[in-house]
Parts: sequence; C-alpha cells; structure tokens
Amino acid sequence: MIQLIIFDMDGTLYDLNDVVSSNYEMQVEFLEIKTGKDRASIVSFLEENHIYPVMKNDSKSATELFSRLGYDMQEWTDFREEHFDISAIDISKAVGNDCIEELATEYQLFLLSSNSYKNIKSVLSHIGISASNFSSIVCSDTFAKESQFDKRTAIQNISETSGIPYSNMISIGDRYMTDIKPMLELGGRGILLFSPDSMKRVKEDLISERLENCHDYDYYKSLS
Repeated sequence: MIQLIIFDMDGTLYDLNDVVSSNYEMQVEFLEIKTGKDRASIVSFLEENHIYPVMKNDSKSATELFSRLGYDMQEWTDFREEHFDISAIDISKAVGNDCIEELATEYQLFLLSSNSYKNIKSVLSHIGISASNFSSIVCSDTFAKESQFDKRTAIQNISETSGIPYSNMISIGDRYMTDIKPMLELGGRGILLFSPDSMKRVKEDLISERLENCHDYDYYKSLS
C-alpha cells in the first residue's frame, strides 16, 4: 500500500525541455570558472557523466556530480539562482495544482529536488502549485552543511523521519537513473513520467490502485 509519494520537480511538475538547454550552458559555464578548462573538454567530461544539452534516458544530475567532485554547494546554488531563467518555463505544460492537491489528501507528499530552495519556491509559484501540498521540500540546501547531495541518502532520511517503510513509498520523476533507481534499490517503487502531461493519469491510477499495464508512463515495482 502506497502511503508516501516523493516527487521530483524539474521535468516532472513542469516540462524540463523548456530550460534544459539553458541549464546545460549554465553548468558548462560553472565548470569553466571552476576548472579553467576549455569548453570542448568540459562538454566531453559532462557527457562521460551522463549530462547532456538535451534529455536522454540515462541523464543524471549535475548537482549530484558537483557534490561528488567536492565543489562548494552554496557556491553552485548562488550561481544557479543568478542564472536560472524561470521565464522560459511554459506554464500551460505544467502539472496543475488541483492534481497535486488531490494526491495530498490521499498520501504524504515530499518534494525532492537537486535544485535550491529559492529556485524551487520560485518555480512552484510560477507554475501555480502550492508548496503547502508537500509535507517537506528536500533540496540541495538541505545538505549544504555536509556539501553532499544524493537522492538515495535523501530518500533514506525521508523514510526515517516519516516512519514509512520503503515498501510503502513511490518515487515519481522523469529520469530513471536519478529519480527512480535509488528508490528501487532501497525497496520502494517508481513511476517514470514521459512528460508532465502523464500526471493526471498517474493520479487516477494511484488512487484507484491500477498502475499496471499503462502506456502513459513506466511503472517499476523492483529493479529490472
């Protein structure tokens, strides 16, 4: 029985394709400043770590990469907040607040994003989703003191603080490697969205407990 849902934000609550290219340029620029290397070297390095200027099936998080490299997360947060172009997000393609609000009456909702708290609140306001729908927002700022951010650790913390076992948790996101696999490794379940448009169907299927055999998203009960 599902009791708790962990939502990703970028690409899940709004269409990441609106900003993925500008985000990538921001990541390249940050690494140019930090490493002093040329663009071609940085592009190659990012590709080796599954970070691209477009979304792919194996895309990973730049924030998690920068965290593993030991970069100051506050420095990256400040840089990202200065350069993030929220105006590029098409509100018409975002998930509606009514959808999230209805799920919040049935489940505990957590928002887990590698973005900063300031950017998360700005995005939620921009697309019209109330932050009050979520029991907690877990983000890169949450781990600022440890200078580490990874979703597996965050999911473990959510399970511990909520008292809900992984078997009763499900993660909803748009990237398998970043949003879904960590939950599956811990014994939970996952829903991989093809686009934010799928969330209405996901909501209906979750509440009616009929997640099997749907073509609007991929449902995972365990590691394949």
